[in-house]
Amino acid sequence: MKKSFTSTFLLHTLVFSFCLILAGCAGAGKKNAAVENLARGEMYHKTGDYKRALRYLDKAAAAGSREALASRGALLYDMGRYDDALLDFNAVIAAEPNRAEAYSAAGAAMAALGQYLPARENLLRSIELNRSNAAAHVSLGGIYFNTQNYDAAAAEYTKALKLRPAGEIYFMRGICYLHYGKPDAAREDFKAAGLSEEDYPAL
Repeated sequence: MKKSFTSTFLLHTLVFSFCLILAGCAGAGKKNAAVENLARGEMYHKTGDYKRALRYLDKAAAAGSREALASRGALLYDMGRYDDALLDFNAVIAAEPNRAEAYSAAGAAMAALGQYLPARENLLRSIELNRSNAAAHVSLGGIYFNTQNYDAAAAEYTKALKLRPAGEIYFMRGICYLHYGKPDAAREDFKAAGLSEEDYPAL
């Protein structure tokens, strides 16, 4: 998301006007550099070059880009640095308290750290802000699964599937069904996940 700032100035002298123009040019240069560093960081993240991605995202974040903070948080999460990822996600939330995906990302990081109660609160807040946030339902399902509340986990995976059908989600719901004695439903989900019968999990 590009940041947009609008300001109204009363220019009383040519000197003051010229100073503003110079400042604007410098600011635009910094903004362009941040955008370029963000794009490069995200590109290297996608290709799996985490070290190089982090270098560029650090530069973009240092220039004040909230998008870079969000992207760097996602990268740090993928690197297993959940504490550091959470710091970036919380910084985005502090700046944009109605940004649903930031709460979802923070909740996922908290869950990875075993902080299930605050994770659940963040994920519920994310869903409140964006009812179509499938990722938040998947993360909630993961919390319930890890605390052995398989019925609640399956319910969250079902909600996620209605928003974004995906093989991984069918698989996790199938595992839940196995845990609470619904083998037929589990087999249907494993089939939907693209597994062959010989690869179906068994408890």
